[in-house]
Amino acid sequence: MKIISANKKDIKEITKLFKIPEFKLAYGRYMDETFYKIYLNKNYFLVAEEGKEIIGAMMGEEIKGKGVIMWYLATKKQYRKKGVATSLLKEFERRCKKKGIRWIMGHSIIKKDLIKFYEKNRYKRGVNCIEYAKELK
Repeated sequence: MKIISANKKDIKEITKLFKIPEFKLAYGRYMDETFYKIYLNKNYFLVAEEGKEIIGAMMGEEIKGKGVIMWYLATKKQYRKKGVATSLLKEFERRCKKKGIRWIMGHSIIKKDLIKFYEKNRYKRGVNCIEYAKELK
């Protein structure tokens, strides 16, 4: 397995990978390919590959105050609990440190496995929030 920067040719596969219930928007849809293309960045949008197959991906966005928001992290079902997400997260953190980022914030559904994953990787759990969204037309 190798962790590399995502590129345009990966977007179709990433869009499929990110179509999981946890990533459904509050108004019932998923983000589309156009959205992910906007976030292509060699430091904050990564894929995990096994051979030529994308088996995991994550994306984040640099924000003010030397921080990064981690938006998405997912692996294909058959690769879960095999170190793919941990490898993606560690490489993401390495690249953030190299860019001078001082903190990372992420969101996760309240699911025991996910909470354990982030806590194992030394992320602190914040206060539970409710998501609100409004589509502007």
